[in-house]
Amino acid sequence: MMNWIPDLLTASRLLLAALIVALGVARGRDAVAMALILAMVAWISDNLDGFMARRIPNRQPSWLGRHEFAVDVVFTWATLAFILLAGFLPWWLGIAYTLLALIVAALVQRKPITIIFLRVIDVTAVLLVLWFYRELGLLLIAFLLTLAAVQWPRLSRDSVTWARTVWGLVRDFLRGRNSVP
Repeated sequence: MMNWIPDLLTASRLLLAALIVALGVARGRDAVAMALILAMVAWISDNLDGFMARRIPNRQPSWLGRHEFAVDVVFTWATLAFILLAGFLPWWLGIAYTLLALIVAALVQRKPITIIFLRVIDVTAVLLVLWFYRELGLLLIAFLLTLAAVQWPRLSRDSVTWARTVWGLVRDFLRGRNSVP
């Protein structure tokens, strides 16, 4: 297996993010189906790059591999930008949410907390597609369930680890302990 393929897949998500934002600017709501297809391609590439990278023997993560999560953040915020540009939600809400996410991420500095902010955007996008484009939304749900089924062993393990980490942060906060590094 070639070492550069996972990096190419990761980099492709930056291009897909730019295309989604461009679709939002150029076509707004008329581009929902195309934006959804691009998002599906991005989600597949996200799953493939990790799968392939973990199977390369003695692979030292590249710069892009070490920053793969940042690429995921950029892609998710491109999704939010599309939602705002297409007029599904007001700009002020997107700006307020982004500021809140930045402040919390800076204060807490924990990946699981950032993931919560990312998943809120993902769930919002799914709900908007279901609400405004029922058939497309059902296709999206089928796609996501298929992706979850394929990734189930890793997804279930990572979800438990993530939930424990978040619970630990919440518990420490409620007890008045500062769990920020």
